[in-house]
Amino acid sequence: LDQLEWLVEHTFSYRDLTGVDVPAAFDSLRAGLTDDLPLGAFATRVGQLLALFGDGHTRLRGLEPLRPGGYLPFLVADADGRAFAFLADRSGALDAEFPYLVALDGKPLEYWLDLAGRAVAQGSPHWVRSRSMRDLRLWNAQRLEAGAQLTDHVNVTLANAAGDTRELRLPLARTKPVYGPWPRTTEH
Repeated sequence: LDQLEWLVEHTFSYRDLTGVDVPAAFDSLRAGLTDDLPLGAFATRVGQLLALFGDGHTRLRGLEPLRPGGYLPFLVADADGRAFAFLADRSGALDAEFPYLVALDGKPLEYWLDLAGRAVAQGSPHWVRSRSMRDLRLWNAQRLEAGAQLTDHVNVTLANAAGDTRELRLPLARTKPVYGPWPRTTEH
């Protein structure tokens, strides 16, 4: 951390972009460290610190093996201010009659987006929201950050345009669903 702090203070071109008090940010991170903190949790906190600077290209690489497995079996994207849940293969909505995601594991979607947003570069509100939606797929990592129990399923609350809801209990995916072109084509 000392070495990273020195690099941020002396070489990081985004150091002053968002007005981060660099010494205070690093001191706050250090204050939360314990001897039994898992390496993945430590790396997540370093990533959250770096996100404060607002550079969308700054990130820690190699975190996947440090995160717990268990991914949402669908993807989420913004659709006119609502979270549209769609199948990972882009073949359609997770539920055509109830396409909007409103809660996960009984907590409102905004709770999870705020949590995921801690590790997103602090750019425009649209940037933070869209990146936070993408990071929801790292489901058990989000749960770990929230201090919630890790399981092999997720409880999903979906809504239709009228606000009626439907509850689903879905098994977690073993591999991370991937964002990309939609609809997917076989052309390259």
